[in-house]
Amino acid sequence: MPVYRRETLPRKLPWGEVDDFETLVLDPSVEGGARALAPASPQERVIVLAGEVVAESALGRVTLRRNDWVQVPAAGATL
Repeated sequence: MPVYRRETLPRKLPWGEVDDFETLVLDPSVEGGARALAPASPQERVIVLAGEVVAESALGRVTLRRNDWVQVPAAGATL
């Protein structure tokens, strides 16, 4: 992932755009903290801001920690 600093950003275009976002709080005491996701766009990603999240899909299972991300496949995923 590219790193942009104040000195170099004016010479480069941003590496990506965010059209929309949603903040999810996964509470283990409510339904075990599980949440099903169906992508609303072809490039939907989950980014972990704090804690740890297990993402499971048809592609497998991955544990995400702070600053980790995963792209949600077309078939959806469970967090």
